[in-house]
Amino acid sequence: MSIIWGDMWVCQCCALEHANGECCDGGHDVAPWANVDFARFSVTAGLLWEEHHEECGNRLAERWVEECDCDTREFSWSSCDGCGSTLGGTRHAHTLWRERQRFPKRAVPLP
Repeated sequence: MSIIWGDMWVCQCCALEHANGECCDGGHDVAPWANVDFARFSVTAGLLWEEHHEECGNRLAERWVEECDCDTREFSWSSCDGCGSTLGGTRHAHTLWRERQRFPKRAVPLP
């Protein structure tokens, strides 16, 4: 089971890498997803229902029922949360999940 860690707004290159394993061509100044430790975190595309706009049909239905633009910012100068790139452009929402840690043995023995 994973724990919701928060929303991420990522550049086109990170979004493409996540969606189909291919990065965009040229102009990208860092490796996609360089800021994410995938040993401890996982990422899913899009927003959770409660993060959609309050009048969005998807939020109200708590399932996908219509196209919406809640998880896309058409242009932003903010750095990409996935890789840190400062190139301006479209940002796509992704949800970051923290993987629960599993320990093979107890750290402290029980009495």
